[in-house]
Amino acid sequence: MKVYYSSMYIYKTIYSSDELVKEIDVKAIELYLDTNLCIYLRDFYKEPSSITKREDIWQELRDLLKFIETNNILVDFSIGIEEACRNKSNFEINFEKMLDMNKSINDLFNMNYFEMLEHGRLVRFDKQIKDTTHKEVTKINSLDANSIFQNSLFVNYACLLKMYLIDKEQSCLSRDQLMISFLDFLENEVDLFSTSIVVFAHYYFSGNASIRKIIHKSKNIAEEKIHALWNASIDLVLPTLVSKKLIESNIMPVFVTADEALWNIFNSMKIRATISDGNKFAYPPFVEVDLSNTLWTDEELILINTYYIKIMERRKYKFVFSNFDQEKLLQNLRVLCKRLEDQLKSTI
Repeated sequence: MKVYYSSMYIYKTIYSSDELVKEIDVKAIELYLDTNLCIYLRDFYKEPSSITKREDIWQELRDLLKFIETNNILVDFSIGIEEACRNKSNFEINFEKMLDMNKSINDLFNMNYFEMLEHGRLVRFDKQIKDTTHKEVTKINSLDANSIFQNSLFVNYACLLKMYLIDKEQSCLSRDQLMISFLDFLENEVDLFSTSIVVFAHYYFSGNASIRKIIHKSKNIAEEKIHALWNASIDLVLPTLVSKKLIESNIMPVFVTADEALWNIFNSMKIRATISDGNKFAYPPFVEVDLSNTLWTDEELILINTYYIKIMERRKYKFVFSNFDQEKLLQNLRVLCKRLEDQLKSTI
């Protein structure tokens, strides 16, 4: 395991905590921990040996804790905890599990670094509260569960379902044509363009193995495929959730994860400018996208980008001369997700 740091406001690629503090004063940053790191911290608090005996995890987690505690860095683990405490069946929050997990991590961070090391030597077992629900063959009801991820999930889930189906049903096309087919889907059926989704699609259709594994690692069982796509949909909400914290708190948000694939996606997007109105974005931020780590050839990338620019030209005044009806959009996406789910199930 390796811990990765990234911020859409820091242009340079950050490979370690040492590099992070060279770029920005530790007093000006707040770390946002992903779900897996929150789970490791919870497990370390409740049953220290479950982490310390796994040297690859313990070494990185120990370094992270030392970095946080010795530098007195602000840490937010609310997003990671919320995702970890949602039921598999319907995405409703398990409040008992959430309160227990939040208390465990809070109690851990109330220790200094040396107390944490001593805690790691304890023989201790505190029973965890587990999710007893099961994966379902649909996530349509989960789309309506109230959460910080909610509205973005409609778009992300529909898009990832379509990526899987394009890959499965249009395998005779070249990879650049598969990407163009997906862009057509965004324009004609989703009617929205999300930067994180477009970046993910570039990695996915160009053949990046770690990105493709996110979708294809699961067993060839409908509920497993659907759950993998759902989890990836949640991950792709994180860049937006974390990055908007700058406007809300005036502190530089830094995303911390042990997922290299997610780090690559996050790190491919950099916010160049924002226009704020009080404590919220007045307009979408200006985002620069770096596709240099995708596997496209220059010729393929030029072809795709030319096609994308033509779509953007057509959509330039899309929401200027028409009223944006969010409820209608979400309802259309709900129907689209159901149709795509049914298509996916018919392929298995």
